[in-house]
Amino acid sequence: AKIFDLMAMFAEYGFNKSHSAAYALVSYQTAWLKTHYPTEYMAAIMSTEMEDTDKLLVFMNDCKRHDITMLSPDINKSEHEFSVAGEKKILYSLGALKGVGGAAIESIIEAQKKGVFKSLYDFCSRVDLRRVTKKVIEVLIKAGAFDSFNLSRRGMFEAMEKIVDAAVKKQKDDEMGQSDLFASIDSDSTLPIGVKVEASEDWSQNQILGFEKEVFGFYFSGHPLQLYGNSLTKLTTHDINTLSQAGNATEVTLGGSVTTFRVIVTKKGDKMAFVNFEDLVGTIELIVFPRCYKAYGELLNNDQPLIIKGKVDRSDEGDKIIVESISLLSETLKTTTRSIHLDIPYASISPEKIDKMMGILSRYEGQSHIYCHLTQQSSFEAVIQLPSSLRAMACEPLQHSLNQLFDGNVVRFG
Repeated sequence: AKIFDLMAMFAEYGFNKSHSAAYALVSYQTAWLKTHYPTEYMAAIMSTEMEDTDKLLVFMNDCKRHDITMLSPDINKSEHEFSVAGEKKILYSLGALKGVGGAAIESIIEAQKKGVFKSLYDFCSRVDLRRVTKKVIEVLIKAGAFDSFNLSRRGMFEAMEKIVDAAVKKQKDDEMGQSDLFASIDSDSTLPIGVKVEASEDWSQNQILGFEKEVFGFYFSGHPLQLYGNSLTKLTTHDINTLSQAGNATEVTLGGSVTTFRVIVTKKGDKMAFVNFEDLVGTIELIVFPRCYKAYGELLNNDQPLIIKGKVDRSDEGDKIIVESISLLSETLKTTTRSIHLDIPYASISPEKIDKMMGILSRYEGQSHIYCHLTQQSSFEAVIQLPSSLRAMACEPLQHSLNQLFDGNVVRFG
């Protein structure tokens, strides 16, 4: 009774009825908006939290659950804030990109109003390059904001210095009233004279995702683990969602990557770590005690996917994993993959592609047998085992090169 009286007394001033009513009203209003205008609601709430990467990631996942597509930033369409781009589509904001400040965005939007940007050179020629610096342009390339120009991100990135320098010269000439003798001849060119964007291979998928994490604060267009979906199923015993089915102290194997980790020093002067670890379906905390940290601590400080072996530690605070060993997923694949399977549509086969494929396989020699699965829709599948003298190594560069050659996810590790 005494405790209840204290609670009742506190309720009279700590959280009174008018306060409760105000919160209830706001709750009903936001629930109604999210129910009837989910896309507009999510765009608005993400715009209010642009500086908080952790919250943005939570909202991104909420959008996925509600089938709302998050479009990558587009230099011709994106605004300072998140905006609605159609039914159940949100366009990512320029203001939420790390390294793109308000002054740069203001210059970009001013230039947007004067017409569509036709190329990276056109963009650089029309914005204020004192506010939209080379560093800002690098961020926009890494974020995919110039993808609508149909050039590789790597090609634009490598040509960016020359393009900006040419744009600076053009702006200075325009200010002085000078004109290029050949300007009328080359007026429709998307690049300055003498500058080329090389049509070389784009960055690997892992590189693209790594750059996206750098500028978004999280993986945007995919996840490094998606490349290894089939392999992870074979190499692991659980994912983070199914850990709830494992009993306390059960030995488990997980595949994923480190998001953050914190190192502390014990009373004995030894280092240990608390790690936030994520896979494709969730996150969990890992505890790495001194013995294990001494052996594997260096592997925690990189973005490479890892294989973790340990025991479930179940308590009132939630599930954790006591780590026993850590290895790179790429190294584990090299030693455990017995076969590499290429699912190739029959229509995409040509002598030229066969030659390129053989060159790629020769470049990544290894121990895994190679099988080509030639398919024609649902009509047939022909499986061809390549000669035993030609074996390859199961690795991400091989996977990326072959996927790019055949324009799809054609590689499976067996």
